[in-house]
Amino acid sequence: MRNGAVLLLMMTIALASCDNSKIGEEERDGLVQASIEKYYQEHGAHKTGYEFVSLEVINTVYYKDNIEFRRKYIQKEIDHNRGMLEIATLKQDTFPTVNFADKIAEYQGKLDKYEQLLAGIDSLDKALGDEVKEVASYTYLFKCKEHNEQGQQIEKAYYVQTDPGYGVLRFTDNKEDLFPNPNDFPGYHDMAAKILVDPY
Repeated sequence: MRNGAVLLLMMTIALASCDNSKIGEEERDGLVQASIEKYYQEHGAHKTGYEFVSLEVINTVYYKDNIEFRRKYIQKEIDHNRGMLEIATLKQDTFPTVNFADKIAEYQGKLDKYEQLLAGIDSLDKALGDEVKEVASYTYLFKCKEHNEQGQQIEKAYYVQTDPGYGVLRFTDNKEDLFPNPNDFPGYHDMAAKILVDPY
């Protein structure tokens, strides 16, 4: 296993300067396996033994998928804050002796920011052009054999999401823990940081 890991690490170094979008599946999987094994050795709970079994792509997320995820999320926030603004305004009109000005200002401020954010997403979508069809992240099913505390070898399966350089973004044995929009899309976080006080 050690020789294989060294070989894969050498592949990683050799291909580090390459355009990742131009490499083939075999080379990509080699880079991912090297990243996973390095991560596993550093973070794995079982230090007593390890044997590689298999590595398989089970999902591909594109930038356009992440754009739609953000768009839907932001639209949901817009709808929520618009509804709360309408309720606060109605209460202000119904109970003029009670001051709802702060709540109205709060919901209006949030509504304005989310509408700006949605417009920013639309602009980025157009500016990215065909880049929206590029891969944001791969999800792999990584299987290996581990030795438990009793020395017995057991097969384990992990879900791994990749970062743009085919490194490990998420490593988990629970599919529910995977990011719904891994790596977002180019320009989003810079744009959001200019609009939102606490970007996410």
